[in-house]
This record gives sequence, structure tokens and C-alpha cells, in this order.
Amino acid sequence: MEVPVGLLAVAFVVGILVGWLARGTTGESRPTIIPPRSPAELDARVRALVSAGQKIQAIKLYREFHHVDLKDANDIINAIERGGT
Repeated sequence: MEVPVGLLAVAFVVGILVGWLARGTTGESRPTIIPPRSPAELDARVRALVSAGQKIQAIKLYREFHHVDLKDANDIINAIERGGT
């Protein structure tokens, strides 16, 4: 018994769509990060992120606010983590 090629193509497309939809519903969505309005707010948020163990998020936030490269932001966040600055 042969299965029509069109039926196989439809089954393939349906399988791809089901997999794509299932992956989209089980994955974590990223929270929207509202940019800080002032340097003082940035400082408070960066310190809170570092204290919560979210160093990468702190670096990203610092980079976006100050428009610095990754190394500079990482150096500053490391200094904050060590208790400086």
C-alpha cells in the first residue's frame, strides 16, 4: 500500500508546526527590562542584580546605559561585586 506524496508532505508540515508551537509555549520568555532613568537608579539596579547572582544581566544593563564595551562593563561590575565603586 503506497501513501500519496501529498499526504506525506502535509504530515511533515503539520509535524514541524506542532514542534514549533510546542517549543514556543514551553520556553521561558524574557522579561522586558525597563531602562533606568538616572545613574542613581542604574546603580541601585546593578547592585541588586549582582547581589541576586545575576551578573550577566547587570553587565548588560550597565552596557546599555553607558554605551561601553563588554570589557569595560565587566570590569566595573567585577569591582562592584568585590565591594568597590
